[in-house]
Formats: sequence, structure tokens, C-alpha cells
Amino acid sequence: MIKEQIQECIQKILDNELGGINTNNCPRGGIEKYRYMTAYRLSKYVNFYRTCRISLDDLLISLRNYLLVFQTAVRLPKYIDITNNKYGLRTDVEGLCYATLNLPDYLNMDIIKQGFMEDYVEPEKDDRYFLGVTPNIYRLTGFQRFKSIRQKLAVNGALNMPEGYTALVSLPTGGGKSLITQTMTYQKKDGLTITVVPTVSLAMDQVRVAKDNIRVSSKSEIVCYYSDLANEEKRSIIDRIKNRTLRLLFISPEALIKNEVFKQVIEAANDAGYLRNLIIDEAHIVIEWGNFFRVDYQCLEPWRNNLYEKNSKLKTVLLSATYERSTIKILQSMFANGDKWIEIRCDALRREPRFELVTATSFRDKNEKTRELLRCLPRPMVVYVMRPDQAETVKKMAADVGITNVETFTGKTKSDERSRIIYEWSENKFDIIVATSAFGVGVDKSDVRTVLHLYVPDNPNAYYQELGRGGRDGLPCLSVMCVYPEEDLESAFVMTDKVLGSEKILGRWESMLNSHTSTRGIGYYTLDTSVKPNYNSVDYAEDTSAVDQKWNIYVILLLRRYNLIKILDMVVDPQTQVYFIRISILDKRLLQTTEDTKLLIEDVRTKEWIKNERDFKMMRRAVMLGKKRCWSEMFFDFTYSMVSEYCAGCDNHTNIVESDPNRFELVKKIPAPTRKFSVELNNMFAGSNEAILFANSDSTELIGNVINRGFSTVIINDDDQSSYFNLLNSISGWTDVNLLGINEFVRLVEHGDYYFFAGDAVVLYGTKDSAIYKKISRLRKTLQTGEIRLLHIFKEDIFCNEIGKTVSSIIDGPVLEEYLIERM
Repeated sequence: MIKEQIQECIQKILDNELGGINTNNCPRGGIEKYRYMTAYRLSKYVNFYRTCRISLDDLLISLRNYLLVFQTAVRLPKYIDITNNKYGLRTDVEGLCYATLNLPDYLNMDIIKQGFMEDYVEPEKDDRYFLGVTPNIYRLTGFQRFKSIRQKLAVNGALNMPEGYTALVSLPTGGGKSLITQTMTYQKKDGLTITVVPTVSLAMDQVRVAKDNIRVSSKSEIVCYYSDLANEEKRSIIDRIKNRTLRLLFISPEALIKNEVFKQVIEAANDAGYLRNLIIDEAHIVIEWGNFFRVDYQCLEPWRNNLYEKNSKLKTVLLSATYERSTIKILQSMFANGDKWIEIRCDALRREPRFELVTATSFRDKNEKTRELLRCLPRPMVVYVMRPDQAETVKKMAADVGITNVETFTGKTKSDERSRIIYEWSENKFDIIVATSAFGVGVDKSDVRTVLHLYVPDNPNAYYQELGRGGRDGLPCLSVMCVYPEEDLESAFVMTDKVLGSEKILGRWESMLNSHTSTRGIGYYTLDTSVKPNYNSVDYAEDTSAVDQKWNIYVILLLRRYNLIKILDMVVDPQTQVYFIRISILDKRLLQTTEDTKLLIEDVRTKEWIKNERDFKMMRRAVMLGKKRCWSEMFFDFTYSMVSEYCAGCDNHTNIVESDPNRFELVKKIPAPTRKFSVELNNMFAGSNEAILFANSDSTELIGNVINRGFSTVIINDDDQSSYFNLLNSISGWTDVNLLGINEFVRLVEHGDYYFFAGDAVVLYGTKDSAIYKKISRLRKTLQTGEIRLLHIFKEDIFCNEIGKTVSSIIDGPVLEEYLIERM
């Protein structure tokens, strides 16, 4: 449905001549989709207002959003009264209603208007690289192209990973990480892939996406497992694992670790070699949440390592959009075996956020500005606060100014309410949600236009993760922070000060180590985490609070992060929910309390405190400097080690700032094992590192015959798409062949990344012969690496005018006949 048709529909809905707009005709993405969904929301809100489900203010805000996004005007019916409205709605000389930004003076108009898509022009498609998918992915999904070169590198990199390896993959938010899970699941003809996800909502969403994308599976092959699932479905999932008919399982760490029956079923599948891949989505959470908030994430370490001992072919993949500098080393120590570690780094700062800082002069001033921001910023909107009670306060403040269609989502929100809110949020039944950090991960609403922070997160990474709820559709979004620095920075510092003192760390450690409820074995200790610390009581009571257990686990994980102990296993008592953690002690100073032990603990505690304090200082500096510095500086300078400078706009500048626009998207070389030359192809190359074949490259049968002889890579002429489509239809069955464009291939060679292409490669030059000599020369230079052999396929012996020679006289290798290929 084109823009003009949508506007006609909206006018008919306002005039009560049409019931509403459905989503059947919604475009797949881009500005067209956002416009469509903006109109769709307005159509819903008109009906909601008629049935008294929302207030007039709620309707006027949605109308304003629509008018600004479409840059249009409408004829309002009598039941919509805009007299004395506060939303910039005006009437022109013809009686049509139009909208103005009508922003408070403290907001930067050049920044805010971008959230309404004013003057937005979609960037030109990046055609530097060939984005065609491999034949396997085409058969699996029907997709013909990757979303970006970053997604292509990440997916192909994961698929190239040898058995027994661990891969850390970074791909920006919205970049298509889910395709890694889907393609790895079906890389082999059978086998189970387990994907650990942080929330049930994400598990459900991933199942939906996988079932939509994967064409060869039956619906029963892809499931999610969670505690509220019906017992019948739980038994069915277990039966499918036992029968080896389940292919892809999404599950939370708690459901995986705390269900002993389910654990045993997985272990049996692993022992039989049926478990092939373990994928941890949002892997940064293992460290950030697992330290204190959800310790079951760090239970994954011993659980995974125990599986690996029985199944050394198991592949492990850690997926995330961003990794802090310190996070990567910890994840490697937890999930990698020896040097079987690969980092596929496509790190980049997001292009969508525009930053705006609003500072208040008092608590009352902040509340007033909050009400104004709720009225004037683009929707949908997520509002982040620090505590659950603050979420309810903000909801009441919104209601005070007539905004009633608001939901809250915090750590206190009950499970059934969470499911309802997430569903209604995704169904556009409301367009503003007030939440704590418990909301966001796994809630895949792509068109959030504003993320409003009413508090200061205690570190830049936490802030970046939360602002990442906006602009997941690739369009501009606003990251607005409204704070009263004097009060909000103090509150943030209190949140930062969560490192136990060294005496308390040592006291809890001694208490657990020496407790009669902890046990000792040969080379290990099993620690009872319910033990009371000796500085509180010498009585190890059975009714120890959950708070004590959390802090005891915190101490164990702290010592693990600094490699002072190794976690061998974690077991949760099903009746008491007490964690028993089996460890080995790597630093013997922890065996007894001496002055050296005290110094060791003090050193660990100091390092932990310094990191937290440093992170907080970055947030404090950003707030205090405000308009004097680029807001995104804290991300590329201090937080994420592999990103380069990028900011789409902030109070310091409204133009895009990008330090290295031509940087290759794979930002770190992969020094991993590479494929070797195929022995079966030695006769074809006759001792040379290249050969030439004159044949009809449109012949699907010929291309299929060549590929199936043992070539690991196919290089496509970037200018000739026909060769690619012929290739997709030429290969029968499944093959692990890589598919690269010439530009991509050459950049990988220049980068030293033989991981992606080493071995034997076919070059399909196709029918386009423009600049053919330049392309041949670029490719032949790569032969000097000694990592690749090339079979050049041309339709005919092309004459290169640049040097006055035919291609057969340029290629230094045997000239093959088509009939010889057919006989091979």
C-alpha cells in the first residue's frame, strides 16, 4: 500500500467510513514499514477512543505522530477536539489539521525531528560486496541475499568453525544473529542444537522466527522449553530428544540447570553424539547478570565443560552485539578448551541513535520536564527508571496530564502480566512502556522511536544495552536522558557501590570452606552457599536468607573471575533451592587464612572496585559535560574495544561523525585452522596453483559437477548475478561450499583472513567481461599466500585489450577440457 493510499484510509477511518487498517499489506522494512505501522497504530487508537479505552490525549499524541511522520494534514471529525491542545496540532485556512513539533526550548529541534523521520532519506544500498547466500542457506530458508556483509561474515564464519571449537561472534543489534542459530542447526543432516536465551519471550520469538525462516523442517523440530509449559508438552519434548527427532531447542539457563530429569536427557543425548551445538544468545549476560542477578548463567560453564568431556566434537557459540573489554577474556576462560577459540568480530556502534541530554535544576523541574517529554517525543517509547516504585510514579505522572494508555514492566511484574504486556506491546495496543532494566532483552519490537532514561545507569554498557531497544528497524531513533544530576548521579553511585569489602569477602569464603555442611573430596570442595557468614553469626542456621546465599555465590563467582578457583559443577537442591557448588582451588593461599590470603582478597576487591568506579565515572563525566562533548565517545573510547568512532547526532553535533567509513567490517583477524588442499584435485592442477576451464558457466550440471569434486569456495564475479543464481540451482544435496564475491575475497586476503577461503576455489567470471584483466590480476595476487588454488572458469578465451593477451596466456596453469570434468 503506497503512502497516498494509507492517507486515504486514515481519512476514511476518521470519518467512520472504514473500520481500520490491517497488517497484511505491511511492507517488509524500512521507512515504508514504519509509516505503515504509524498509521496502523492511529487506526487502532481511533477505535479505542470511540470505545472509551483511551483518553483524548492518547489519541491526539498518536495523531500528532502520524501527521509529523507523513508530513500531511487531515480533516478532523467533530468528536476529536483539538482546542487548546498541547501537542502542536493546528488548523489551516482550509480547516485541515496539521502538526508542528512544538518542542520545549531545552530540546534540540535538529535532533528531535529526526525521530519523526523529517527529511529522512534512506541510505543508498552498499553494493561493494556480493551478498549472495550459500546454496545450503538458500535451500534451508529461500533467502537469496544476506542483510549485510557483516551478517555474511558472521554466519559463514560460524559455519566454518571446526568441531570442538568455541566461537565468540559479535554482530550489531538487528544484524541477523538468529540466522547463525538456524543454519548451524541444519548444517548436518541430523543432530540437536541447544540455544540458551535470557527470557521466555525471546525463546518464543526465536521459535516463531525459526519456523518462519526454515523451510525443510517440520514444526515439531523447533521448540522452546520453559517452566510454565504444559506437562504434556514437556514430556513430548523429552521424547523427541530421546527419539532424535528434535533439531532446535530454545531454553533459559534456569530451566536447563534446575530440572534434573531434563539435564539427564540432554546428557544422554550428548553421550550418544546427538548434541552438536550449544549456542548462548546475548552472551554478555553470562557475566553481567550471572555475577549476582541470575547465577544460573554461570552454571553453564561447568555444565558445558562436563558435556565437552564426553563429546569433544561439541561446538559452542557465544552471540552478542557488544562485548566489554574484560568480558571476552572471562568468556574464553569459561567456555574454550585450550586454543580452540575463534573470535568473529563484526563489532560496530549502532547507526540509529541520536542522543539528547536534558538536565533539570531540581526534583520538581525534572518531573515537569518528564511530563513534557512524554507528550512531545516520538512513539513508540520506552521509559527507563531505576526502581519499580519509580515506574508506577511515572505512570501516575503521565495520567496526571491525560496520558493513560501506559504500561509498566519491572522486576515485580508477575509472570502472567509480563506475557500479556509483551504481547500487547508487540500488537501495538499501547505505545509507551515505563520499565526497569528487567524489560528489553528478548522483546523484539523493531520500531521503538524513543528510549527515555529518567535515571543514570551505573555504567556505559548498561546504558548502551537499554538504549538499544530503539531503532532496531534500522531507522533513526532518539536516546534521551532527563536527569537531575545532583540527585540522580548520587543514586547511580549507590548502585555502583556493590562490591563487598575484603573482610566480608574473606569472612564468607572462610565460612563456606569450613562449614560442616560443605564437603571435601580428592582435589575438590563442594560449598554450601546457604551458610551464614562468620561475621554475622557462628550458628549455621538452616533458614539462612536468600540474600546471604546470593552474596555467598557472588564471592565464589568473584574468585572464579580472577582465576583463583575453578568451578567444576553446580547442583541446586530441588526442595530448598540451595546451590551446592563444587570447586577446585587454584591459588593455595585460599586454603587457610594468612596475611597473604588477606592481601590476595584485598587485591581482588580493589580491582573489582576500580572497574566499577571507572565505569561510573564515564557516565558521570558524560552527564556533567553534557553538550560539550560527543555523547557516544564513552562507547568507542572506553567500553567496546573493537568499535570505531560513530555518532549519528548529539548536542555536540547534529551531523554524522564517523572516523573510519572504509574500515573492513571484519575487525579482527581469525588465526584459526584453515582448510587444506583437496588431494582429489591434485591431478586437475598438475602441480600448479591455478588452472583454467573454458565451459558454459550457465550449465547448472557442469557447475554442480565441478563443485562436487571437492572445491571448498566459489568466487563470483561481483558484476554478474546470473552466475550466482545458476550456482544456487546447480548443487544437489548439501555442501559446505563457501560463496564469496571478488571484492570480499580480496579484502579477506588483504586482511590475512585465510580462515574464510583457504583450500581450493572456483572462480565464475560469467558473461560480464568488463575490466576482466584487472579482476584476474587481483585474484592471482592472492595465490602468493600459498593458502589457495584457483580454477578459473570462462565461457571463452577472452582477449584482454589492456595487455593484448588472451586469458589463457595469462593463467599460469593447465587448460582443462569440459569433457575431462565430466569424466572425473
